[in-house]
Amino acid sequence: MSNAIEVAHSQVAQLMRQARVQAIPLNVLTVDSRYPTPAFLHPLHIYQNLVVIARLRSNRILFQAPDPS
Repeated sequence: MSNAIEVAHSQVAQLMRQARVQAIPLNVLTVDSRYPTPAFLHPLHIYQNLVVIARLRSNRILFQAPDPS
């Protein structure tokens, strides 16, 4: 049984393996407020040409600025 994050990772992996997607210099993935978690975001760092734009929950508290990576 898979959870939503595992399914999303599988879908992103399938998409990123396509030759036409690999030929694009920058790919953008947008996700809703359920997904901007370390469990979802960390495994995506293997895709060097993928940028993730995530909506944050309204009650999310940010304690520091992100690293400039």
